[in-house]
Amino acid sequence: MKNNNFKYAVILLAALLIFASFVGCKSTAPATPKVSGSSKLKIKSVSWLIDRLDTSIWNKVPNNNAQMFMSFYISYEGEFDTSYIKNIIIDSPVDVWNLKPAQIENIIEIQEQKKLAIIKWLRCGEGTGAVSLGKWSFLLNETSGHKYEQKLMVSVFEKIVEEFVDTKEPIHSVEKKEKEKIKKIVVSPSSKNEIEAIKMPVIHSVSKDENSIEIYFTVNDNRVKNGYFWFSVPGEKYYKDSGSMIDASGTPVNGCRKFSITGEKSHYILRKNADNAEWFDNIEAIYFVASDANRVESPWKERIRTVSAKSTAK
Repeated sequence: MKNNNFKYAVILLAALLIFASFVGCKSTAPATPKVSGSSKLKIKSVSWLIDRLDTSIWNKVPNNNAQMFMSFYISYEGEFDTSYIKNIIIDSPVDVWNLKPAQIENIIEIQEQKKLAIIKWLRCGEGTGAVSLGKWSFLLNETSGHKYEQKLMVSVFEKIVEEFVDTKEPIHSVEKKEKEKIKKIVVSPSSKNEIEAIKMPVIHSVSKDENSIEIYFTVNDNRVKNGYFWFSVPGEKYYKDSGSMIDASGTPVNGCRKFSITGEKSHYILRKNADNAEWFDNIEAIYFVASDANRVESPWKERIRTVSAKSTAK
């Protein structure tokens, strides 16, 4: 009889433990999202890019001379119709954005040929700015009720890790910020938790005639892996891109005569030809972009860059 009682007690205890595991414990597995309606936007993935921008890139200088911004590149299939978007919520360890349709229309750039929709240049941090590193969350809500969500691990000058998830984690909390020392990328570091953004390249001179533009510039940051020019042309939707300064082996290409990252003067010449004849004469401004990735060697792996001050073409 004692054995039977003991047996029943063990069975009862096991049942109670199983019940308690469902009621009292929170599962660590991500919950399956509740989705109603069908997706109109066929999103494949979202990636990110940190920009340090000289204030001269703007028609109106931002408050506090802000320089640090984050952009998101949405890869999609078919067409990307913004009328299907209810809102986009982006959450970082420090900042949070809730973008409504009217705001999205002002900052989105859709490159149909590349199947990319770019949420451009969200200002990060206060003052000149600071991009927090760590877990970010990107959530796009469609008007149909469908959601696309992706968790991103934002890090710089080291291996990039991206994790795809089905549900949003509450990463934007005061308690977490108090417990952890959040690393940031900033213009001018003042603590051990801050990392300096890529130093600003300098365009020293621009000489233009009927058939060519000659530019001397300097880059003084050994983290730079490549660079390229943006040519601003009135009426054009996007900047014209010079292409990389060097190939995968480090040899100058695309009109670049010399490229240095140690502060020596670099040299570039753009010749007027059949490819640029339609816009060459209309170039009004030039910027140099210093990048953390060699786009020839590692296409689409660019994660952080710095854009120089505006230089006029004359």
